[in-house]
Amino acid sequence: MKIYRFTHQQKTYLGVEENGALVPFQGIENFQSWLQNPDVEKEQRTFSFEKVELLAPLLPGKILCSGVNYRGHIEENPAAKFPDFPFFFAKLPSAVIGPGVPIIKPTMTAQLDYEVEFAVVLGKSIHHATPAEALDAVWGYTILHDVSARDVQFTDAQITLGKNFDTFAPIGPCLVSRDEIPDLSDVHLRTFVNGEILQDGSTSDWVFPLGELLGHLSQVMTLQAGDLITTGTPAGVGYFRSPQRFLVEGDTVVLEIEGIGRLENPVIGQSA
Repeated sequence: MKIYRFTHQQKTYLGVEENGALVPFQGIENFQSWLQNPDVEKEQRTFSFEKVELLAPLLPGKILCSGVNYRGHIEENPAAKFPDFPFFFAKLPSAVIGPGVPIIKPTMTAQLDYEVEFAVVLGKSIHHATPAEALDAVWGYTILHDVSARDVQFTDAQITLGKNFDTFAPIGPCLVSRDEIPDLSDVHLRTFVNGEILQDGSTSDWVFPLGELLGHLSQVMTLQAGDLITTGTPAGVGYFRSPQRFLVEGDTVVLEIEGIGRLENPVIGQSA
C-alpha cells in the first residue's frame, strides 16, 4: 500500500494509490487519524496525480534521526569513529515540507548540505521494546531529506539549530506499508543534485539494524504511532567531498529510495 496526502481545489485528502490514480479515504485528512480507523471506506471517485498537489504524507509527532549509521559515512569523516551504540538527534515538525516545495537556503549558512534518509513510520506505541517488538510496531517507510547547515551545526556543536531551519525536513512522496519492502537488507538509496549522482548507497551498509535502532531509542522515550525515525545517510554528503559540494540557490535535489519513490525539491534563497 502507498498512501499519499494531497490537496485538490484547496481541500486536503489522504488517499491510497490504485491503478496509477489516487483514491481518497472518506473524511480522513491525515495519517494518524487513518491509523485509528484503518477500515474506513474509500470514496468512489479518483484523482489523477497531475490534478493534485502532493503534501508531506504525514506530520510526525516526533522526528528522531539516526546519525553515523552507515559505515561509508563514518569512513568518509576523518574525525568519526564507529559508535558503540546508536546516536540520535531531533528534527522538529516545523521543518517539514512536502514534495516540490522549495528548500530555503538561509542567509546564515554557506554550507547547505543534503542527506538522503530511509525513514520508518510507526503504527503503534512502544516503550522499553525488544528489537523484535520494535520491528512489529513499524507501519511502513518514507523518504526524509535531512537538510543541514553545516557551518551552524559544527559551531559549538549546534546540531539542533543546524538541522532545524524552516524547510529542512522534506518528506515524501508517500508512505509505503511494511509489506511492500519485506527485506531491508539491501535497499538502495541515492541523491542527485542537478542530475549528478552524489550519494549512492544501500541499507546493507547499516552499522545498527532497524530493530536495534528502534529498540534502543524506546529505552529512552515512548515512541508513538505517527512518529518518524530515520536510519542514517550513506557516504557522499557535500561536507566530506573533495572539493566540498554544497547546495546553492537554483539547485534541484532528487532523493530516490528503492520501493518508495522519488522526492524532489528545488533550492531557493531566503527572501528579505
